[in-house]
Amino acid sequence: MFSIFARIMDQENKKTGRPLGSPNKVTSQVRNLLSSWLETELANIGDLYSKLSHKEKARFITNILPFVIPKMKEVEVSLNSIPEEQIELMIERLIKGDY
Repeated sequence: MFSIFARIMDQENKKTGRPLGSPNKVTSQVRNLLSSWLETELANIGDLYSKLSHKEKARFITNILPFVIPKMKEVEVSLNSIPEEQIELMIERLIKGDY
């Protein structure tokens, strides 16, 4: 019970720190540092990739794919919501190969 009270008092008394909405300097510095490091490492990625084992190559590809290709989402389609005439047209087009 005391710890909850202490946390509430700390939040109410907190007047210092970064103002709401202002950028976090450390976060931006770390991002800039990582970005420049990544740029130099990307130049070497071909050499690094060629040294990987088959298992490591597969893991690398599966780890990087979500950054390149968006994940597919499940889509539910109900034929009840499509008018019958439109369904018939779709079937005709499929039979003709006009798709």
